Amino acid sequence: MAGALVSDKLVKEVKAATDAVEVSGNSQSVWKALIEGVMWNSSARIEKNDGSDPQIKDEWLTKGNVTEQGLFKFFMGVLGG
Repeated sequence: MAGALVSDKLVKEVKAATDAVEVSGNSQSVWKALIEGVMWNSSARIEKNDGSDPQIKDEWLTKGNVTEQGLFKFFMGVLGG
């Protein structure tokens, strides 16, 4: 499964290190800018599970480029998605 190697510890460390830092000349945190940059500039997408595969129980699925899916799953893990 793509993104399965991302640990909760790593996710929390990255968020903590970037959440308090502001983008130069902007009140937006580096963390928020990073999330928006990845989400807006990606060919991957997040879709609601239609139930077509009964083995997949997740409510949301990532589709598209597997590397970008891994990034999406990283952020979904941080945001509780």
